[in-house]
Amino acid sequence: MSNTSRNTTRIESIEWLRGIASLGICIVHIFFTLNYFDSQDVFYQRYFRYFQEMGRFWVPMFFVISGFIITYSLDKKSYSLKAYPVFWIRRILRIQIPYIASLVIAVGSLYIYSVISATETPSFSPKNLFLNAVYGNVFLDSPWINPVAWTLFIEIQFYTLIGLIVPFIRGNKVIHTLALWLVLLTCLRFTAYEGTERFLPFYFDVFMAGILSFKRYRGLISRSSFAIQMGIVLALIAIIHGKAYALASTLAILVILTNYQIPLKSLYRLGQLSYSLYLIHWTLGVEILRNWFTLTYPASGPVLKSLAGIGILGVCLTFAALFYQCIEKPAMALARRVVL
Repeated sequence: MSNTSRNTTRIESIEWLRGIASLGICIVHIFFTLNYFDSQDVFYQRYFRYFQEMGRFWVPMFFVISGFIITYSLDKKSYSLKAYPVFWIRRILRIQIPYIASLVIAVGSLYIYSVISATETPSFSPKNLFLNAVYGNVFLDSPWINPVAWTLFIEIQFYTLIGLIVPFIRGNKVIHTLALWLVLLTCLRFTAYEGTERFLPFYFDVFMAGILSFKRYRGLISRSSFAIQMGIVLALIAIIHGKAYALASTLAILVILTNYQIPLKSLYRLGQLSYSLYLIHWTLGVEILRNWFTLTYPASGPVLKSLAGIGILGVCLTFAALFYQCIEKPAMALARRVVL
């Protein structure tokens, strides 16, 4: 495929891959967190244990996708550093408006739920809400209102960095390859310090798998060079994050580069809703609906719990579609209108 055609081809595989990754995270959290199932139960061991073990697959897929698609999008637009303010503001609006809306909804709904169910009122102060909105809780050890938001903090750090380095890494010359590896080596230097798992340098190797995939997709590096560099990166991912991260990254790379099409149109729609589902599923699915179920039916067996989990998943998908239409889609439109 020529460079020209690559610039105009939509990579639809990313859409359904996002959907599967988001659904996977949602399933893991609804079914397998906070001891919902007894890990010694025969039903759990027979049907669910392997699903829970796949829990570490989904986040690295999102990071690989971001590494690829952000670099790919900037390259298609002939991006330069002059456009950095517009790029950064657009990404922040795209991410932060839905995220802050989800925080407000979470605090309000949890408070209403505590009143209705006569359970303990959540202790979210305005300060804690503000810190979560700007990720200041990471630095002050304040609790997350939405525990999945740690990945958003990593993503925003990546957006901040990639907009600065893309002009120096996207070319096909040796200097561009050396610049990318210099960034990785610098990040690896910081992983030796305690607490770095909260920051981008700890995960940059996973994002780099996506960036290298972009370079191969655009024909900026040869197959042999790609194979060698990607082999090293995947080995680093396995050493730093474990085999699950490395395998998930490999699968994401293969799906993206082959642009494999799945005949299930619903998965593409799910990909469209992936961010909304990611934002709302913990509060709605776990902290409200699942907690209500376990309080109302404390002696329920694994089959009833499974059916309840499927129902909760359906409610989360329905609410995600509503959240997308009312909040995320307008935020995307607003971000596109930013021009400096």
